[in-house]
Amino acid sequence: MLQKPNSAYFHIPFCSHICYYCDFAKVLMTGQPIDAYIESLIEEFQSFEIEKLRTIYIGGGTPSVLSAQQLERLLTAIAEQLDLEVLEEFTVEANPGDLSDEVIKVLADSAVNRISLGVQTFNDVLLKKIGRTHTEVQVYDSVERLKKAGFEKVVFVIRKDFETEFKSRIGSRVEQEIEVSYAFQDMHELPAGFICPSTREKPWGTGHAVLAAKELIDGPFAVINADDFYGRESYQVLADFLKTHNQNCIVGYQLSEVLSDFGTVSRGMCELDENGNLKAIHETKKIFKSEGKILAENPDGTTYELNPQDLCSMNMMGFAKASLEFYEKYFIDFLEKNLNEPKTEFYMPEVITRLINEEGESVPVLPTQAKWFGVTYQEDKAATSTNIDALIAEGIYPKHLWN
Repeated sequence: MLQKPNSAYFHIPFCSHICYYCDFAKVLMTGQPIDAYIESLIEEFQSFEIEKLRTIYIGGGTPSVLSAQQLERLLTAIAEQLDLEVLEEFTVEANPGDLSDEVIKVLADSAVNRISLGVQTFNDVLLKKIGRTHTEVQVYDSVERLKKAGFEKVVFVIRKDFETEFKSRIGSRVEQEIEVSYAFQDMHELPAGFICPSTREKPWGTGHAVLAAKELIDGPFAVINADDFYGRESYQVLADFLKTHNQNCIVGYQLSEVLSDFGTVSRGMCELDENGNLKAIHETKKIFKSEGKILAENPDGTTYELNPQDLCSMNMMGFAKASLEFYEKYFIDFLEKNLNEPKTEFYMPEVITRLINEEGESVPVLPTQAKWFGVTYQEDKAATSTNIDALIAEGIYPKHLWN
């Protein structure tokens, strides 16, 4: 007997225009029996009598060329057959050039919670050369309209006593661009049976911060440090993975791109298996540049050389919603051992490591060529500003990100 799947892919082969580079199954929509195809797709799906799925992906072709009525018919038929409490991710591909307000409204009113926007490039000249029919301006316009439809959300995990200042200086500006929620990390908020010791002075680490946002998370999610500059490419790599995989992952930076010119740093070096999945994260301290090499210092003062292209974690991670139950379980285990240790913290890499070693999960490391900017030393601030100015000059980042 065949096992019921937990994911499904629906293919919409119709396009209003054929892009020169595309090798997916597709046809020009003119004269095609689109309504009959949709009905056949629904009939086939219903024949499997599937009631529970964790992820759905509708790709193409170009699903957004369907009329609002056709798309609504398909989305409604899929949703009516499923237990939506189990469904974690429902993605639909869309082209910026034909994403109408009517189609956006259908998407917003449906069970869909992810849009995969086919941009390809922000260069109008290149877009024309590869046969794309949209422009850079249409991309931004589509994103803006999707945001208004409620498809994007940021959760800031902050201290309660910092709320007013944070919202005034940062939150109020971000809220103009995207949906924002706030979670408050309080060291006294612990699972039943645990009381925070009086010797504790700060919250319980990054893993505890994720748990603070638990009630605001309704699907796959990414976790980053709010004070690090990760680069646009890294966000794209992470977003693309989360749209198509119900799986945990981390973004891996080349070691050469995450160092300071002004002193030593500590980095979580990634050990990978033959498939590019994470085996372990090794906390490596006192890493520095010296005469064109990258060295790390041992406790006895001796040094050894590191490969500049080795990947390390900068706390940019992606998680399936189901991982939250393991966060809770592992945090209780942590408290049972470390409750009375005033400075010990519960970190995300510990969750990742246990998921690999104890649950047998595969955690892909997603390589990025992006350069990470952070301020480890006071001197790093000027260098970071210079690097960001260079990105603005190259047109990679806008001069005025927020109003």
